[in-house]
Amino acid sequence: MGDFIWNDAAGYSENDIYAIGGAGDVWHFDGKKWSQCSFPSNERLYNVCCGDDGKVYIGGNMGSLYVGRENSWKKLSDGNYSVPWKDIAWFAGKLWCGSDYGLWEWHGTELVRAPVPADVQLVSGAIDISPDKTLMLTAGPDGAALFDGTKWEVLFSRHDLED
Repeated sequence: MGDFIWNDAAGYSENDIYAIGGAGDVWHFDGKKWSQCSFPSNERLYNVCCGDDGKVYIGGNMGSLYVGRENSWKKLSDGNYSVPWKDIAWFAGKLWCGSDYGLWEWHGTELVRAPVPADVQLVSGAIDISPDKTLMLTAGPDGAALFDGTKWEVLFSRHDLED
């Protein structure tokens, strides 16, 4: 894989792993060898997520979003944000994207700001899913929040600690 700089990796199994990074560098591991995938852009790539819908999602520079597998990729959304995604994750049947400015959801044809409480938007950023896929945690410089698919709970907020 040479001088490849990894930013993220995700997989469906030990025989189906994707690693991304650098300038449009997408690699796939089939259980035996790594192969570089043909990708339609040379922009910087930051995140990869294997969705429960069988598709692989990649977050790029300034919040762009791609979908595909192996050598077949298409751009879903241009990067029109000032920062890249901190994280992308599949939870509760949809793709979530987190940045310093809150949470977004992919709605099949567009990215939509997630309808979450304002105090959750303030603490959003990185995203992690529990191993049993029943909880989503989002955390940023100002705090953290937990989502069970129905209800949000702010675990802590810098804004509350300052009061």
